[in-house]
Amino acid sequence: MFMTGVTVNQQTMFVDPTTQLASPTTTAVAMTPNIATATTTDTDDTLKISSSSEAYRNNESTLIDSKKVQSIVDEYFKDIPLMSEISRCESHYRQYNKDGSLYLGKVNNKDVGAFQINERYHLKASQDLGMDISTLAGNLRYARRLYNEEGAYPWVSSSPCWGKTDTAKAEYGNTFAIK
Repeated sequence: MFMTGVTVNQQTMFVDPTTQLASPTTTAVAMTPNIATATTTDTDDTLKISSSSEAYRNNESTLIDSKKVQSIVDEYFKDIPLMSEISRCESHYRQYNKDGSLYLGKVNNKDVGAFQINERYHLKASQDLGMDISTLAGNLRYARRLYNEEGAYPWVSSSPCWGKTDTAKAEYGNTFAIK
């Protein structure tokens, strides 16, 4: 079972894979005010996010601060630290722009969010799995699924940035260390 709690704006958001979504496009997490701890237990690559909460949807659009997004990415992927490096290189830890709109790729505007997941190739698959990649939670969940299936290869285009890091070298040797 996977359960993660991440504190943002004095609210702890929990991701729980044991509860099915109300609909494939609903992405939400439970929030508990004024809890300043974050916990993670065993991971599961069939992540599902608990319940549907309009409060979370409204609150998620406030995640425009890249430091907040980074702390969530770091916590969510603490078992795969390379994913934090990939998010840094892909989006500079941005899911949303300062105006609250979805962060889209500069080279390809079909790349969305913190992990720049391409809608052309992954939108239908993510929706079929009940993941909304336009939300931070859905983007992280689908990125984990991609990583579990393909490793870092879906992000090879940004490997000149993350491929030289100690984290990448520890996991892949010099495979991605493009000079």
